[in-house]
Amino acid sequence: MREELLRLGEAARRASRRLMTASSGEKDAALEAIAAALETNAGRILAANAEDLANGRANGMPANLLDRMLLDEKRLAGIVTGVRQVAALKDPIGEVIHADTLPNGLIVSRSRVPLGVVGMIYEARPNVTVDAAALCLKSGNAVILRGSKDILCSNRALVEVMRQALEGAGPTPDCIGLVTDPSRETATEFMQMNGYLDVLIPRGGAGLIASTVKNATVPVIETGTGNCHVYLDKDADPAKAIPVLLNAKTQRTSTCNTAESLLIHRAVAGTLGREAVAAALYFPALFGDGHAGDDGGGFCAGDGGFGLAGAVYIAAGEHAGVVQGEDFRGIGRDRFHIGQGVDIVDGGQSAVRQGVGENIGHFRPGGVGGVAVEIPLLDDAV
Repeated sequence: MREELLRLGEAARRASRRLMTASSGEKDAALEAIAAALETNAGRILAANAEDLANGRANGMPANLLDRMLLDEKRLAGIVTGVRQVAALKDPIGEVIHADTLPNGLIVSRSRVPLGVVGMIYEARPNVTVDAAALCLKSGNAVILRGSKDILCSNRALVEVMRQALEGAGPTPDCIGLVTDPSRETATEFMQMNGYLDVLIPRGGAGLIASTVKNATVPVIETGTGNCHVYLDKDADPAKAIPVLLNAKTQRTSTCNTAESLLIHRAVAGTLGREAVAAALYFPALFGDGHAGDDGGGFCAGDGGFGLAGAVYIAAGEHAGVVQGEDFRGIGRDRFHIGQGVDIVDGGQSAVRQGVGENIGHFRPGGVGGVAVEIPLLDDAV
């Protein structure tokens, strides 16, 4: 194993033992120190990010990927807010989730405990660097981060700032580590850090997840790539539904809750459905942007409510949202006050099939290189 990985693994192991016994107050104070340090060092972080963006442009990186990499004052402020949201959450460690009393009077209980050392491997999303570190710290876990080489300058700055904030704040700075070698060989060895990593979480597209599952020899939490879909109900108001659909895809195509598929009720397939598809086809950005999302979907219903169809759709996915004539870009963690998170979901196809059985006439996730607007036919029984 490479020297950098050994050093990170040993340091994280030691840090995790200290962090496991940290009090809620210590962890929350550390998170506040991180949030304050990110604010204080905003100029340094944004300068590092500008270097990554310049390298990306020089290498011909597409605009949507550059946008995903971008940090500005507003986005950095959002990251800081996310850290403080995590600090405000109830400490999960020590919570008793089940208890039984045996016939002999012995009480047997299950409680939440830290995992130990979490490995996080992800793509060109600098916000994940801070999100993952904050979540792991709150839950008493050390973390080793391995982001894309495209955001290495940003990640170096972010991790250095967070580690400096932890000096004297309780938890050791070694509870946050960063793999700086961008090579594929190091990435593969990172996936095989038995004895150092207790669990590995890939966060990114289908290719990254498949590679991690294939090469890892440590336990992996396999996250789903997801499929964000908008469903047009037979009672949807065209004046509201079509703007919602277009906004869901075109407002910012690089985000993980950008719409990828359109589901249309059979009863309006030839009317509102045609109108919606025609409007969608007017925007070239709706096709083949190569982005797979993971934040569920939206539902457009009439003013009278969403009825059975909406209820079925909600059952199809944990992160599905019900929208009545409004922009559903905000639907997700912030809207539902969930805060930051690492999603563990089944693929979009299985989720929808769970919710509506075999009532789908045709379903094909948008995925890389796929068409983002599709028209499955739903039986009236839905």
